[in-house]
Amino acid sequence: MRETQVSIVIPVYNVETYLRQCLDSVLGQTFSNFEVLLVNDGSTDNSGVICQEYARLDSRFKYFEKENGGVSDARNSGLDLVQGDYVTFLDADDFLFEDHLEKLYIATTLSDADIMIGGYSRFDGSDFYFYKDHFKRDSLISFTSTQAIQFLDSMLDIQFLIFQQLVVNYLSEHYLRSYAFLWGDMQKISLSCGNYI
Repeated sequence: MRETQVSIVIPVYNVETYLRQCLDSVLGQTFSNFEVLLVNDGSTDNSGVICQEYARLDSRFKYFEKENGGVSDARNSGLDLVQGDYVTFLDADDFLFEDHLEKLYIATTLSDADIMIGGYSRFDGSDFYFYKDHFKRDSLISFTSTQAIQFLDSMLDIQFLIFQQLVVNYLSEHYLRSYAFLWGDMQKISLSCGNYI
């Protein structure tokens, strides 16, 4: 087990309006053994300044800049830098409930699943809309590696995923395509990552 349990990769591009809410939601997590990799994908607004501010305030936040290459390229750049046992992605215009990482980490480690899927919420500015039955199940769903790979081949939309290294390796070796629609996913990381989403 590594010293850091969860790495959070946040691709950042011109999101100064929402970025503080996103980063504050990470700071407010009940689970504290994480690092945040803020990957500025060539923002032209004040997003980079905000990221640097958080990196100065909390050593768990790490700031990186790159030329604009799109969200998948920014995520891949972040994957190269993770130090945690697991990695999850968070869009810079989204935010987490305070127990999100804790629940996700506990579910991942207790079940030892290759992949998990759960509900999500949408916020319209005043109300939350919960979609726990998006996959016709009220709880997390776990798959074997083979089932997970078959599922990934057939899916159109996912709310959050938890990958173990076997699935990540399979995707890397056989697909090498961008799963840009994956968000809120958590993947198990080996010592030699080299896997791209």
